[in-house]
Amino acid sequence: MKRLAILGSTGSIGTQTLQIVERFPDRFSIEALTADSSWELLARQAKKFNAKFAALRNEKFLPLLEHALDGSGIKILSGEKGINHIAEIDSDMVIVALVGISG
Repeated sequence: MKRLAILGSTGSIGTQTLQIVERFPDRFSIEALTADSSWELLARQAKKFNAKFAALRNEKFLPLLEHALDGSGIKILSGEKGINHIAEIDSDMVIVALVGISG
């Protein structure tokens, strides 16, 4: 089983990647997911795929993500440091689905 970290899981490429993961649960698992500011979708994805980490770049929405994931056991990170940490975690693949210079 391949353990994935998806940087930009709420965008087009990220959501399509998660569709593939959903179709092949015996081949892929999700270690971590990140988003810029789409905290609601990130929270749903993190819960659905049992992610160990979720990171939100835009810290303005961090309290909302923390509330949404309260009690889930998912470790929450934020800002550029949080995204960079996700890129460096122990996973088999990092999918970079970020827009522009962020990627």
